[in-house]
Amino acid sequence: MYSQDDLLGLINQAADKHESLRVLQQNPSRVSAWHYAKSVFAFAAHTLARMLDQHKADLQARLLQSEVGTLKWYIDRVKEFQYGDALVVIDNIPAYAEVSAKKRIIKQASITESDNGLLQIKVVRAKESGALVALSSQQQDALDGYIQQIKFAGTRTQIITAAADIIRLNVVIERDPQVLDPKGKSLLTPTTSPALVAINEYFQQLPFDSVLYLSKLQDQIQSVIGVRDVQFQLARYRNAIQLIEKPITRKYTSYAGHLTLDADSVITYV
Repeated sequence: MYSQDDLLGLINQAADKHESLRVLQQNPSRVSAWHYAKSVFAFAAHTLARMLDQHKADLQARLLQSEVGTLKWYIDRVKEFQYGDALVVIDNIPAYAEVSAKKRIIKQASITESDNGLLQIKVVRAKESGALVALSSQQQDALDGYIQQIKFAGTRTQIITAAADIIRLNVVIERDPQVLDPKGKSLLTPTTSPALVAINEYFQQLPFDSVLYLSKLQDQIQSVIGVRDVQFQLARYRNAIQLIEKPITRKYTSYAGHLTLDADSVITYV
């Protein structure tokens, strides 16, 4: 990229080759105004060149972040969806004219490709409290329209957005009576049930669209001060497509991508 002085030198060289401009160069009564005009043009050209170089660098960085067309690329693009905005074409790429973080409603996203080539796009948004929830039908329609514009021709897609899968547990916990009362409340903070907090935290900390392992949940409960032993007597799930409860034997792969504890779960302290 030429510096501002280099551009000014090029302007002087060009002016010397044109009679009308050469007159301006040599006319002492007008040299100040001409010099000022050259400086303004050189500054503007230099600034524009810097902006174009930065734009090019931004595009290259974006391409390097994830190879175009990969599942990672689709996840990144889905998270860039802006609810209420329409895409425009910038440098032959569908994009938003103005980036607005407030309009980016997709909090979590994952994509899997089925054996028949269908891309299943699982998404949720977050409430102000941070709780993950399904998109509304309007939001899902808007996201689908966005995906149809950015996807590669011939690619088939399906959006999955659902309320949290519900996990019902029946757990027996052997407690330390020096730490927990018969109802599992902390003796130091009677308003808190540490084992219940541990279960809810485990669900909240699970990566989106991951697997629930009962052994790891058991370890989480076992790590609570005052808990001596943990035994699952029952573990069952239901979700948006499986309304009738089914048992969890060892692990469970979430349909919605996120989990919540059933209010009817039972924790017994002995």
